[in-house]
Amino acid sequence: MPTHIAINGRTIEYEPTAAEAKFLHRVEAAVANAAVSDAELRALIYGPDNPLLDQQAGYSFVTPAAFESPVFRVLLDLLDRKRVAAGSLDLDKTAARYTLSVAEAAERLGIRDSAVRTAVLEGRLPAWMKDGEIRLAPESVDSYQVSRRGRPPRLLVTCGSKDGASMRIRVVGGELEVSRKEGSLVEGQVTSWDKVGVITGAKREARSGQLETTYRYWLLEPGGAQRRVELDPFKVVGRFTIAEQKNGKAASEAFKALDRPGE
Repeated sequence: MPTHIAINGRTIEYEPTAAEAKFLHRVEAAVANAAVSDAELRALIYGPDNPLLDQQAGYSFVTPAAFESPVFRVLLDLLDRKRVAAGSLDLDKTAARYTLSVAEAAERLGIRDSAVRTAVLEGRLPAWMKDGEIRLAPESVDSYQVSRRGRPPRLLVTCGSKDGASMRIRVVGGELEVSRKEGSLVEGQVTSWDKVGVITGAKREARSGQLETTYRYWLLEPGGAQRRVELDPFKVVGRFTIAEQKNGKAASEAFKALDRPGE
């Protein structure tokens, strides 16, 4: 099986069809030809001659299958090589973004090290090889969509009440593991959960001059991009999807309803 060493140090194994191999040779020749600009090469790769792309009504589309293809990853690496030669891509500056180890990325995502390595191997997570070790960019890790199968992502929590503000959480399918208490502030993490309800309360002066408490509620489900729900100094941080959001009286009712899942 053919292999390709990418500029990030990763080895790509690929097995092109006859049409894909022919197009690869054409792209490789364009990379070596100084008369071909990086813009022209991009137009070739994303144009109608690329057999990996879907052609509809005169337009070329990158399908999920094409994006996952090792051959397409080779084409994108060839484009990056052309950009480096043209001076439009700073290789050192790009490599400097990749600072996280596999273990650090796994901790950030709330998944196992092996799952991170698999995502890198399948091209779902960009990575860079540095001294024989896989390194990942924080922004790529934070935007990575984790599958909801398996262990849920960890949530970091600071809750309690202080200076007229409060945050409470209710964990369905798990519990808050408290690591620190200081006065009315509680810090901890949630590592096993199906859903988490979060409600905040903030005392504000109403038009009547009296203080009133306004409530906001979020129902969190595992998976998604890195997010946070906060009311300073309280916060819930992790990879979750906001399944429901309510304000005022509806917020209080929704939070209480988590006690009565069968009703």
